[in-house]
Amino acid sequence: MATLVLIPGMNPQASKGIFDAIRTDLPKAKFIELTVASEEQLMEKKPDGEFILVGKSMGGKVALEHQLKHKDAAALVLLAPAVEADEKFRKIKVPTLIVHGTADPVIPIDNSRKMNKIIASSKLIEIKDADHSYRGKEAETVKAVAEFINCLK
Repeated sequence: MATLVLIPGMNPQASKGIFDAIRTDLPKAKFIELTVASEEQLMEKKPDGEFILVGKSMGGKVALEHQLKHKDAAALVLLAPAVEADEKFRKIKVPTLIVHGTADPVIPIDNSRKMNKIIASSKLIEIKDADHSYRGKEAETVKAVAEFINCLK
């Protein structure tokens, strides 16, 4: 299994709950967790072998921009990505899962719906009534992430 590189949002503590749930649901996976949403830290810590970028909020922006520039991730998982849907993301060719809560007050879900149309290799999962941190919806969110990652094998 590819190493999962976890990229938090602007408030890394807000990503902790969902990242802990992902770790629990994928016990055989290797993880590298960044402390900030930064391309610089990603370049320092990314593994030599196959890896999947998992970006939460602003971490989703870092994952997308990194993949555009380096094209080295095996897949992307974007959790409520804090990036405007842009045509440049058509160049993303790896399998991409976008997960967004329908009750997210921080990043409008319409942005992820647009992103899903732009990235041909993407799949959008909408988590009903989930907020930006997926509070109370962690199990449903992680199930979608785990199924996607397990299908990549």
